[in-house]
Amino acid sequence: MVDNSKPKTQKIGMVVYFDWIDTLDSLSDKQSSDLMKHILKYGKSLYEGTEIAPPSDPFVKLAFQTMKGQLDRDYQKWLNKCEQNKRNIMKRYNKDESNFDPLNP
Repeated sequence: MVDNSKPKTQKIGMVVYFDWIDTLDSLSDKQSSDLMKHILKYGKSLYEGTEIAPPSDPFVKLAFQTMKGQLDRDYQKWLNKCEQNKRNIMKRYNKDESNFDPLNP
């Protein structure tokens, strides 16, 4: 499960992988479109901490399940990087963590 304690910066993008092309090519154009839309909605839902319904098409659902793990790992990696950056800022400015907001120094 993904840690949903989101940082204060806004996440505006996500990684899409070239190896997804084979999966997209095996689906119809409508299914591929539905899959990509679902991937983007899922990525946004991770940041917002919301739930989305699974795809209704069984082939799209299956294809998404093969990609979901990577999306979750990428999101967790981003959260960890944000936390590391915050700790680095704290060290640099030698501020007390409880009183320091890195977005409003």
